Amino acid sequence: MRIGGRRRGFCPDHRVLGTWRWFHPNFRIADYPPKNAKTRSQYPQLVIQICADANVGYSSDLASFLAILCMALVVFLRGVNVGGHRRFRPSIVARELGDYDVVNVGAAGTFVVRKPGSRAKFRNVLLAKLPFQAEVVLCDGRDLIPLENASPFGADPYSPDVVRFVSILSKAGEVRASLPIAFPSNGEWLVRVLASKGQFVFGVYRRHMRTITYLGQIDKLYGAPATTRNWNTILAIVRILKRQRNTR
Repeated sequence: MRIGGRRRGFCPDHRVLGTWRWFHPNFRIADYPPKNAKTRSQYPQLVIQICADANVGYSSDLASFLAILCMALVVFLRGVNVGGHRRFRPSIVARELGDYDVVNVGAAGTFVVRKPGSRAKFRNVLLAKLPFQAEVVLCDGRDLIPLENASPFGADPYSPDVVRFVSILSKAGEVRASLPIAFPSNGEWLVRVLASKGQFVFGVYRRHMRTITYLGQIDKLYGAPATTRNWNTILAIVRILKRQRNTR
């Protein structure tokens, strides 16, 4: 399923409008956004105009939902709380970042930030709260929403020893090798990379003590640092983002 579209100078807004259409199947994307609505602070006004022009009726809850989705960031810390190294309590950090409306997801250093403001400023504030240096991967909340229906995992269940995962790249990368690709290449595979889209790499791994070594091959495969999360964590993030529609 294709969510939104890309046009030079308008890509972020058009992807948001595509997400709107995902919630409202009768919505038709027109020539948005207008040239005078390029900043995030103008999104609420843009929502009012969209509602009026699309004849769907303006409502504050939907407007708030879309405006928050436009601004929401998802934060993935790399290599924290693993094997007893670089340990911290994400829930405490989320509370300390209350001004940014941060929701903690799990224990691996994953946050949904609903009022991030400037990316650079929020990144610096977050790093100042951590007791160690950490690599931070950021992505827009609107880019996570489509993953729920666009993953390559299918509906068939996997065996108990196989885990579905998504690796989030620090920047969008391309792989020259044909997919799927398995690690190791000979014998029984421990990691299989199935597909990728933008910052997101989809795959499965087997529970094994050597698996983490092969997950590190994704960095080399795409030429960018990556951090990996269980597919269930990604679905939890999507639920948090979508829940704004009912709570705002």
